[in-house]
Amino acid sequence: MIVVFDVVEGGQRLTNRRKFIDAGPGTPDGFRCGGFRCDVDDNLWCGWGMGPSLYSLYVNAQGVLGG
Repeated sequence: MIVVFDVVEGGQRLTNRRKFIDAGPGTPDGFRCGGFRCDVDDNLWCGWGMGPSLYSLYVNAQGVLGG
């Protein structure tokens, strides 16, 4: 699961915790993260899964999902 927050008070505090991505019950434990990486354009790249069920996605700096 990936959660997001609002950053407030000039970057000093996080508020409004909420679920952004839930990979669901497709793997044991619901979500086995293979890794997170950020690129030079502030995209967050994520991969997860086991066996033949492997998934990946990215989230850009504006919070828009891509696959």
